Amino acid sequence: MRTFDEMQPQLSALCSVLEKYTRISRMPQDLGTGEILYPQEVHFVSAVAGSGGASVSELSERFGATRGAASQMVGKLAAKGYLTKRRDPAKGSRLIVEATDAGRAVHKAHMAFHAEHDKVFFSWLAGLCTEEYEVFAALCGEMDRWMDSYLV
Repeated sequence: MRTFDEMQPQLSALCSVLEKYTRISRMPQDLGTGEILYPQEVHFVSAVAGSGGASVSELSERFGATRGAASQMVGKLAAKGYLTKRRDPAKGSRLIVEATDAGRAVHKAHMAFHAEHDKVFFSWLAGLCTEEYEVFAALCGEMDRWMDSYLV
């Protein structure tokens, strides 16, 4: 079993990656709509467009936000013209959120951005042998649980 000191270089590299991700997640950009959007806004719109629609509760779960925060984000993105919201006819208290044409364009641009920008990393992942990929998948799951432990 490795000691903490032996793992330090890899843990430092992981911390560097997480710090960079934090910085990147705060960088707004224009995905071709002529409007600057923050990554959280883009991911919210993309989640709705990619799924064909979602409830505010589903979005709050997906993004680890309160229903109130998710509802505020939906309102903000609806005001910008990327999402619409309507009452679920089967359950009147439930809001259904759907992407507008502009929202679907953001989703399409978001997917194209990642397909181009991340292709080297995706190619590396695709080239892993089965055992290596299983280790990668296990690492992702363990890291997700690890980060969950900070959120309680």
